[in-house]
Amino acid sequence: MTPLARCTLAALACAASVRADCNPGYPCYSAASVVNSASYASGWLAATTFASVFGSLLADQTLTGSPGSQDGSGALGGTRVLVNGLPAFISYVSPGQVNFVVPSNWSNAAMVTVQLERGNQAGPAVTLALHDSAPALFQLDAVTAVAAHANWTLVTAQSPAHAGEVVTLYATGLGAYLNPVLDLSVPPSEDPIARRADFQLFLGGQPVDSGLISYVGAEPVAVGVYQIDLKLPANVGTNPEVRIALGTRLSPPGVVLPVE
Repeated sequence: MTPLARCTLAALACAASVRADCNPGYPCYSAASVVNSASYASGWLAATTFASVFGSLLADQTLTGSPGSQDGSGALGGTRVLVNGLPAFISYVSPGQVNFVVPSNWSNAAMVTVQLERGNQAGPAVTLALHDSAPALFQLDAVTAVAAHANWTLVTAQSPAHAGEVVTLYATGLGAYLNPVLDLSVPPSEDPIARRADFQLFLGGQPVDSGLISYVGAEPVAVGVYQIDLKLPANVGTNPEVRIALGTRLSPPGVVLPVE
């Protein structure tokens, strides 16, 4: 699963990208327009978190990248994102949006500087806070979590999940993998999160027995995306709110899992 490529759930972040001090013809964005790619929340970032920059003149073309597709300078289609001076993995570039993964090097950093370059034109250097985790679930729309049935078809209102079924949820912001992965490399087929004991999942406000969560870790084909394999409890209820937590940090509210 890949993060949404368009600015659909991020109207505020998009609006915040207009800066009075941007140089004409140069990439333009703000600290507030660098957001978590799953929740589109500003200020909700950690190392190994998928992030999106919204703004203008961010790239000359629209491209989707994969590990190995960036050039020697870390650029995709002429655009690169530097986090404390290090190039980040970029999964998508367009004139109005760039998706990148916060490098794992900064797992102990409280603040980082992010700067986007398009060719030889650099946008503003913005300072962002980093947390020890930034859990967020990818969403199909403003209220629905991205989830898959065992046959990999999407869980939707038209194809809901049921009690006792195993579903897979997709998230970001869950920190380091148990086995460290280079920032521009593809995670192995399975690599659990390092802080598995600190992970919790809530359905309808109630914590789910950890025995029902068989895997929390790398999604094999996507850097910075995590998958959560969950067997729905017998008392799951209808369309419960779903939230995840790592330590004391809880994903944003208001996201539901279609269950019938």
